[in-house]
Amino acid sequence: PDLVIDSVTWSPPDLPVGQTATFTVKVHNIGTQSVPLTRLAYYVDGKMAGYVDVPPLAPDGTASEALTWPISSGQHTIKFVADATNLVQEIDEENNDKILTLPLPDLVVTHLSPSPAAPAIGDTVTLTVTLKNEGQSATQPTVLSGRLDDGMTRLVAAREAGYVVMH
Repeated sequence: PDLVIDSVTWSPPDLPVGQTATFTVKVHNIGTQSVPLTRLAYYVDGKMAGYVDVPPLAPDGTASEALTWPISSGQHTIKFVADATNLVQEIDEENNDKILTLPLPDLVVTHLSPSPAAPAIGDTVTLTVTLKNEGQSATQPTVLSGRLDDGMTRLVAAREAGYVVMH
């Protein structure tokens, strides 16, 4: 077996101080063997804040579990860990966690330009997209995708002085 955290979503979306956030964590067994009952835990600023037991998962099985946290002011690092008790022998023991830093980063597109500037039919066009983090915490690795003629396009990132330039 091999447990990973596919995603973490939360409500309310703006995480207002003084309210309780509900984090929904999707745990996925990407291995070829079943996983018995296991524990999903989360840590706030390095201290355990809670856990939930995840039911057994078949190969390629998923489970979505909810964890709550009373939102407090200041910067926080929240780490979600699948198989927190380390009882499941896995293919990869290093891919069991996902980290969220609060307050959240705020990525905005500050520039978008095509090259060549006036393309003709049949030209190859390079789109340069500049993202700026206007939030109060660092971003994690980010994938920028865009729609071009109703298809998804994945762009490659390069970091430049507080900005991320996508080509």
